Amino acid sequence: AICCGFEVPEGAQRNDAKLQAGEIFLTLALWSKEGLLQSQQRDREKRECAKKYMEKVQEEINKIKTTSNPFIKAIHFRNAVAASEKYDTTSVGIRSDIPNDENVIMLDEEILLSN
Repeated sequence: AICCGFEVPEGAQRNDAKLQAGEIFLTLALWSKEGLLQSQQRDREKRECAKKYMEKVQEEINKIKTTSNPFIKAIHFRNAVAASEKYDTTSVGIRSDIPNDENVIMLDEEILLSN
């Protein structure tokens, strides 16, 4: 990571954006080319897995709606909850810090800066 610190002595304003006088600190992530590719691949796989779990939840909910047998409804409800719990373990709902290709700047052949 690159850490930068700036002192803004007078503050600044542009359109609706205002910057108060004081110190500003930025931390920008650095990636190796290979590390970013591997992380993006893992993120894609995780999202695909999460998508399958969510499809399973919907499938089980639809099965609940189509049966009148309360025991079968309970089984499908249990299956939907289990798939939902598996979805939660993928952490897809949490913001990912892995940038896509449009959100990186190549500093040299092997180092990328995420913006």
